[in-house]
Amino acid sequence: MKRWASLLLAAVLLFAGLFAGAPKVYAAQEETRTDDVISVKTELYATQTYIVISKLAESDEFVVKLTMNSTPLTAEDFKRVSLKVDCGGIKFKATPNEKDSSYSIKLLQTDGLTAKNYQISVTATYTDPLGRVTQTEDSVGITLGATPLWLKWLVSVLTLLLLILIIWQTAHIKVIPSAKILHNVNEATLFVNGKERPSATLRARRRGKKLEFRANYLGNNFIVNISNVKPGDKSYTFLREVKRSFLIHPNCVTKVGNITHVEIGGRDFKLDKTGKLVPDGFDKPFILRGNTTISFGGILEENGKTKSFCAEIPISFKTTYDHLKDLQKALFKALLKGDLAEMLHGLNEAATTKQSATPAASAENNDTPQQTKQPETPASSVENNIRPQQAKKYAFISYSTKNQSYANAMRNLFNKHNIDTWMAPYDIPAGSKYAAVITKAIRECSCFVLLLSNDSQASEAVDQEVELAVMEYKKSIITIELEKVVLNDAFTFYVHNKQIIAAHKFDENSAEMKQVLDAVKAYTDR
Repeated sequence: MKRWASLLLAAVLLFAGLFAGAPKVYAAQEETRTDDVISVKTELYATQTYIVISKLAESDEFVVKLTMNSTPLTAEDFKRVSLKVDCGGIKFKATPNEKDSSYSIKLLQTDGLTAKNYQISVTATYTDPLGRVTQTEDSVGITLGATPLWLKWLVSVLTLLLLILIIWQTAHIKVIPSAKILHNVNEATLFVNGKERPSATLRARRRGKKLEFRANYLGNNFIVNISNVKPGDKSYTFLREVKRSFLIHPNCVTKVGNITHVEIGGRDFKLDKTGKLVPDGFDKPFILRGNTTISFGGILEENGKTKSFCAEIPISFKTTYDHLKDLQKALFKALLKGDLAEMLHGLNEAATTKQSATPAASAENNDTPQQTKQPETPASSVENNIRPQQAKKYAFISYSTKNQSYANAMRNLFNKHNIDTWMAPYDIPAGSKYAAVITKAIRECSCFVLLLSNDSQASEAVDQEVELAVMEYKKSIITIELEKVVLNDAFTFYVHNKQIIAAHKFDENSAEMKQVLDAVKAYTDR
């Protein structure tokens, strides 16, 4: 019995021993697996990436560093690495450096190379003691060129500077405004004996270096020609049309028809003894810019009678885009102010901008004058546009622009004493007809204040204003003499029996100014 028990115990122990030894064998097998292979890291360094082909052999060496776990390889591991180098067709020499765990790659002079980009790549193959193989690779790009890099940079910089200089010179070439001198046909007007003639045709255009301003009415043809125009100051190509200008020589202004006087950009021309237009008081060339009015007048025949006329042609170098851009700004300002009336006025003007510009442009290419029918404006609309704020009685101030400072001082003095005034250009709404606005202002004023000087007596505009006030609307004239003036025949007729207050020096505390204020208040306070 004991014997069988001993045998059974030995069998159990043997069985247990067999099962206990199995894990040790499995662990030994796990250690031989290739999952734990340690790889070699390859890093390729280049200190020179641009190389001149002719100096390829003199270029810096490329360095390949080999590491394992961020440390250099041992001598034994370094010998287990084989390095493969590809330089894209460039000859090279690879030198191992066991001490530094690296390789040096030296490029050699090679025939048949072209200037382009090349890729230098290395592949390191490591075989560990167990025969397991790992690979790692790295690459760097280089450029081969025919010329040194500094020379290429110098050529590039010089080319850029030359391009900038060419652009600057091109942009600063002086040019005259385009062939189109835009003018709104609704604003160009002809007056005969102070009354507007809507059926007249007026036109402004440029042909080459010649400007032409034409008025045609009942077979009467009047033309002002300005030849040999040149670009004005700062009239460069890079500027928008609206900022360009003409340089006009006084001797190049001529006329066709019975024209007696011309005004161009504030410069007056009159007839000499031979009937030729000559500058009045100046002889040097002057600048003609946009947003101004060309006016000329003289004598014409109407219904068998000889009458005086005056043509006014506003010109602008703005394109349709410029007009729309200005309207956009005006609408934006009105929107910020919450001014609904101003916004509606701007929208209406925007809707008519294209229509008004189109006939002007087409007329420039048509040599034959045609009758232009002007759209009729309701009287109530004209009245609101001319002086919408004028509810009180006011004094109309007539003056020459050469006496502008005196006129401004007089206007300020009137306003200081609560006297409403009307004076151009301050009370002329933008986009309005100058002649229509001034005519209505004279018709509705309480009194007409004339600033009399030699300049105002010689001014065609002042002469027309006084004639309208006296002959057409029978207005009371208050004349302020700014200097000693010998009256000509026309002004003798206008003011010979009127009171003339001599105020040669502006002094708001003087007795003369008090006399002026009392005289004006007598009409505006009623």
